[in-house]
Amino acid sequence: MQIFETDIVIVGGGPGGAMLGMLLARNGTNVILIERTKKLDREFRGESISPDSVAILHEYNIIQDIESHGYIETKKMQVFDKTKKLLDVNFEKFDFPKKFSIDVPQPVLILAMLNEARKYQNFLYFNGTHCESLIKRDNKIAGIICRKEDELIQIYSRLVVGADGRYGKVRKLANLPATIKPLQRDVLWFMLPMPEAWGSTAKLFMDKNNHIIALPTYPDTLRVGLNIKTGQFNQIRKKPISYLYQMVSQLAPELESSVKEKIKKWSDLSLLDIFTMEVPKKCLDGLILIGDAAHTLTPILGQGVNQAIKDAVFISPVIQSALKNQSGILCKSNFKKYLKIRRAEVNRVHGFQVRQERLISLSSFIGTNFRMALYKFMNTSFLFQKILWEKILYQYQKSKRVAEYE
Repeated sequence: MQIFETDIVIVGGGPGGAMLGMLLARNGTNVILIERTKKLDREFRGESISPDSVAILHEYNIIQDIESHGYIETKKMQVFDKTKKLLDVNFEKFDFPKKFSIDVPQPVLILAMLNEARKYQNFLYFNGTHCESLIKRDNKIAGIICRKEDELIQIYSRLVVGADGRYGKVRKLANLPATIKPLQRDVLWFMLPMPEAWGSTAKLFMDKNNHIIALPTYPDTLRVGLNIKTGQFNQIRKKPISYLYQMVSQLAPELESSVKEKIKKWSDLSLLDIFTMEVPKKCLDGLILIGDAAHTLTPILGQGVNQAIKDAVFISPVIQSALKNQSGILCKSNFKKYLKIRRAEVNRVHGFQVRQERLISLSSFIGTNFRMALYKFMNTSFLFQKILWEKILYQYQKSKRVAEYE
């Protein structure tokens, strides 16, 4: 068995964990980051990076690798009721340094963070490594025991950070209960070639409570999500694939030909079950959860990655201060203010997502006409758009701007 001692051990090498590891290492903290997968290839997932996170990547000078690889920007968002356009948002109009979401493969994002972190000798990265148990001492978390292939690794730390996602093991090992709320839909994701005239626009097509979203994806494809009722996929996949073609044709006729060309069998699609999760108690002495492990959001506007990166940015100086001012295992009291600040933003984003979920799930005549009227009003009122998007997409940049004038 190998034995290590470190200041911080982070479980989970996704965007939040990698970002935190990089920030701490850059500031002289001894960090070990463990990731269960051997390669950076991720399961099918959203790869959109919100404007605020784009601003953060620039602020901390880790954008170069992403720029070298290449990415695409989403400059507009449109909402349709069948083929009738209800809403056309042009993000170019917003007065922030980084106006657009970008799409880049998630391994590229994570590798950019790891490349920066590896410049520092106080950073260690163990891939293909699974967390198996927590080390406890005097009712505090004192590290982890993990396994890399056939070898056990014992890591003693002053703080364990669980950044291992919505199915994370750290939360379960720590016996921290979660409030899990399944939504009334799952999403079938698949990739299609981007039509020539599509442009840098995210499009949402709706017909009563059925909807499909198409997102520009690097380098020249569309990431398409089709909603189905929760738990319905096993029943649907028994039907011929022409059933999928029919659903797409009814919602987004412009995608009909490409879906017939590219999707030949149900296994060409990926299923994402949609639920939200909130962990009321995110912190113990010696342990804290961040990102999806602490607060799982829905896929709307790709906020999972954004909030995980923000968690890392906000908690990094808190950890550094606690390490400097306290000896031994870090007490949960160090994170009280951080948790309050982050809870406020995550709750705001979650509330917006819940309202949008309810809106796109309306199916009655009255409900769908109310939805159409609301989107039309939003389309005519830039002030309404400004208030809404500043709270969701530009909160970090807005806060930085306010701070400059204080």
